[in-house]
Amino acid sequence: MLTVQSINFIRDVLDIFKRDTDIGLMGMVGAKIIPVSRIWWDDHYKVGKVYYSHRGTMELLNFNEIKDLYSDVKGIDGLIMITQSDLPWR
Repeated sequence: MLTVQSINFIRDVLDIFKRDTDIGLMGMVGAKIIPVSRIWWDDHYKVGKVYYSHRGTMELLNFNEIKDLYSDVKGIDGLIMITQSDLPWR
């Protein structure tokens, strides 16, 4: 799994998938390790950025920086899950 951070998100996702067919799943925010709690946001090493609106105004959640176009992670948030190929889903 990867977490991607980019201004040209869709184009970059497609480019990453074209370059590496072993990459299966991408998202915006991810956990570098799976914590004992099994809750991704409990990981102190989580990466990525996402806007949210829990209090009625848009706020940026900015986790650890991704130094490259993407970062390998063990799990991603379900906000957006992009697969390299179609998968059956529920």
